[in-house]
Amino acid sequence: MVDKADCILVMYGGSSVPPAFRLKIFGLCQELPGNASGPDKKYYKKFEHFRKTIHGVLFVKFAKETGQIDDLFIDRELECFLVENNNIVREEESGSITRILENFLNKWS
Repeated sequence: MVDKADCILVMYGGSSVPPAFRLKIFGLCQELPGNASGPDKKYYKKFEHFRKTIHGVLFVKFAKETGQIDDLFIDRELECFLVENNNIVREEESGSITRILENFLNKWS
């Protein structure tokens, strides 16, 4: 099961989520701390192209399933959660992108 904290963790690493959700994950858009370890420096360099080019990741999940599976009819309602790359996307842009997405995808509750 994936929740919003997992999505933020993937993008920004452990320091971006409450202690209960932290794992030893270096995020795709995480800034390199001054006291960075060797592995952290390696991942920072590895994800450099991503940080400079990808504006964000749209996480999408099935909110619920309805319909009758016996008839091979499945109606799934999708919900989305956008985690922007704050190295590229400004806060005012983020709001407009989210509003556009909400025209065709439900907001992740």
